[in-house]
Amino acid sequence: MAAEAQQKVTCGNKLRLKPKVELVDESILLGIPQQPPKKRAKNNLVSGQPFQVEIYTAYLGQVRLTCTDRGNGNVAMVAMIQSMQPGTLPNIYVKAVSASLNSLDPVNQNYDLHFLQGLPPVVVNVNKCITNWQLIVALKDKPNKTPNEQQQLQQALIYNNAVDVHFLTCKYIQFLHDKIGINNVINPNMLLSIVDVKNLDNAFFTGSYMTYGDGADLFYPLGCPDVAGHELGHGIVQALCGLEYEGHPGSLNESYVLIH
Repeated sequence: MAAEAQQKVTCGNKLRLKPKVELVDESILLGIPQQPPKKRAKNNLVSGQPFQVEIYTAYLGQVRLTCTDRGNGNVAMVAMIQSMQPGTLPNIYVKAVSASLNSLDPVNQNYDLHFLQGLPPVVVNVNKCITNWQLIVALKDKPNKTPNEQQQLQQALIYNNAVDVHFLTCKYIQFLHDKIGINNVINPNMLLSIVDVKNLDNAFFTGSYMTYGDGADLFYPLGCPDVAGHELGHGIVQALCGLEYEGHPGSLNESYVLIH
């Protein structure tokens, strides 16, 4: 994808997160209103304990998702992933926020992580994801779709796409721990994604967070595994080498990500 933002890092330096790392406020990241200490201690949403649910995506079918329970069949796309060295390195918080619901313009504006951290996570309904998946299966490969069917398909894909993005980002963090040997590709103990970016046929890693378009003329929503894996792969190149995304270094950057 073309819209890669640049972050210069000395080539060859590996990002090894140390215990003294920029930590984020857990309750703010999870989008939980401030509560008295006694209630906070009893609230597993605030304590960051993972909740897992069987849920349907836009592209992967049914997955077991680590997320946050919001009651009545609603789950928030935010979760804590245990660090690669518990007790030494910080746990990683994975979170997806909506561009459309928060009036974000990530194509033309670069956002501070602390600002994104304070935004509420995307919340989806498990039963609606099931209904959307059934519609996706029925319409995705149907020839000669009516305009109404095309609109229904697009809306179902956009809604469920947040689940794909959150699921794949959680898997990515686990991949970093198991295969690459780094705790995260950025210094703060979180990895955020902006989803539901209207009229954008692109997805990109800014150097601090991910952005996923809803598609426009060429694509459906870009939360599918090959796109997510490719764009998040730029984070690995950034963390391990820091090749600038221009000229020959940019070509190497892109090729390494394609191989990954």
